[in-house]
Amino acid sequence: MRVIYLLIILIGCQSYSQIKVADSLKIADLEIPNSPALTLLDKSFSIIETSNTSNSVNVNLINIKDNSLEIVPYWFFNKNKYYSAEEYFGFSISNNVRKQNIFNDIKKLTVSAAYTTSDTCSSIAFAVKTNIITIRNIKSINKKFEYYSTYNDLRNDYVKDNTKRVIDTILNFDSLPDQEKIKIAQIIKSKLRDEYDSKNKEENEEVITNFLNAFNHKVFTLDLASGAGFIFPDNKTDTGRLGKYGVWSTAKYSAILSDDAKDYFNIYGYSRLLFDNSILDIDNVTYLKNKYVDIGGKLEFQFNKVSISAEYLNRNGDSKDYRLVGTIQYKVQENLYLTGGYGKNFDTDAGNLISLFGLRWGLSEKPIAKLN
Repeated sequence: MRVIYLLIILIGCQSYSQIKVADSLKIADLEIPNSPALTLLDKSFSIIETSNTSNSVNVNLINIKDNSLEIVPYWFFNKNKYYSAEEYFGFSISNNVRKQNIFNDIKKLTVSAAYTTSDTCSSIAFAVKTNIITIRNIKSINKKFEYYSTYNDLRNDYVKDNTKRVIDTILNFDSLPDQEKIKIAQIIKSKLRDEYDSKNKEENEEVITNFLNAFNHKVFTLDLASGAGFIFPDNKTDTGRLGKYGVWSTAKYSAILSDDAKDYFNIYGYSRLLFDNSILDIDNVTYLKNKYVDIGGKLEFQFNKVSISAEYLNRNGDSKDYRLVGTIQYKVQENLYLTGGYGKNFDTDAGNLISLFGLRWGLSEKPIAKLN
C-alpha cells in the first residue's frame, strides 16, 4: 500500500506543482516602452509612451550608442510570483459587485537611467515615472468572470463525481492516516482538473484568452514622469554639467478593433515642461538656459505582433520647433521587440532622426495572477 501511495505522489506531483492554465493569467502589458530617462534626452524612437510595470527590469538598446535600463522597485520588495487577479489589477469585491481601484498602479513606479554618446558629447539621464490612473472595462471583466465561473463549476462537478471512483479503484482509502488521505485527495483532484481541461481544451484556451484580453487591456491611462540629464562635453568627466530636466504627463485611450482583442487603436496625448541648459552659445562662450513647453499626440495601430505609430510634438518657449516621427515595432517573442523609426527630431541642426535598429528587452519573468 505504501508503494502505491508513493507511486501516486510521484505521478501526481508533476501536475500538482504547476499552476493550472485555466486558473492563472500571465500578466503581460502590450509592449515594453522606452524608458523615461531615454525619452528625456529625445533619443528614443517615440517620446510619447505609457508605463509598463509587468517586468521588474527592462533594457533599451538603440543604434548601440543610446542605451537605457529601467527597473520597477515594487517587484524587488514583493517577492511573490503569484497574485490574485483582484490584488494585482486593483479590484475589490463587495456584495458580489466587483469594483476597481483606478489608482492601484501608483505604487509600481519605474526608475530608469540612460546613457547616450557621440563624437563630441556624452549624456547621462535619470528619471522616474508612475501611472496615476488606469481604467479597465469592468463590465467586460465581470462577463469573463461569469464565463469562468460556469466553466469552473462544471470542472468541479467532474472532479467531485470522479474523485471517489479513482480512490476506490486505486486503494483502500479508509485505512490510511488522515494526513495521507489529505495528500492523496489533493493530488487526485489536481489530476482530475487537468484531465477535464485536456478533454475541453478549446474551451479552456478560450477562458484564458478572454481573461487575458479583458484584464490586460487598459481603456484609459494617465502617467506622470520627471527626470534630469547631465552632459559631458568632449566626453570628459570634468566637463560635466546639468543639461535637461523637466516633468511630463501622458494620457492614452485604447479601443479594441477585433473580436479576438488582438488589434487596437490607441490615441495618446502628451505635455511636457522642459528646461534645457545643454546648448552652447559660441559667441558668448556660455550655455543657454532655455525653457520649452512641448504639446502633442500619437496615433497607433497594434496588429497582434506589429504596431505602427506616428507622433507629433509642437515646441513653444524660448524657441519654436516640432518633432514628427513614425515608428514600427515587431514582437519577436514575449519579452523581445525590434523597433525602427524615421522622422524629424527637435534638433533641426541634426537633420532627420534616423534609427535603423532598436531592441527592447524585458529581462525578468512576469508575475502570475491566479483566478479566484
